[in-house]
Amino acid sequence: MSDVNCVVLSGRLTTDPVMRATPKGMPVASLRLASDRFYADKKDVVFIDVSVFSKTAENVGKYLKKGDPVIVRGQLELDVWDGKDGKKHQKYRIIAQEVVFLPRAKKNI
Repeated sequence: MSDVNCVVLSGRLTTDPVMRATPKGMPVASLRLASDRFYADKKDVVFIDVSVFSKTAENVGKYLKKGDPVIVRGQLELDVWDGKDGKKHQKYRIIAQEVVFLPRAKKNI
């Protein structure tokens, strides 16, 4: 059996997408996703960073905003860096291969 690094997560954007470009000019969108987590009859919220590249990043930047629901499919990547405090820090993020735009909830007027 081989190992597989595949993540599928649904949630809502906690901020508007942040757009930038790589040194070679490839568009990159950074997202922060809030997703519910259920365990032992309790509900919690987890926050996950997501990086989106190329044409998908352009569409994310153009059409999504804070609060929008999405499904993200991609791979986990571990970021490691030295902080200003001199300690090593790390966090996981998703490198998105696909972002599915879900319908926004209609507001009752």
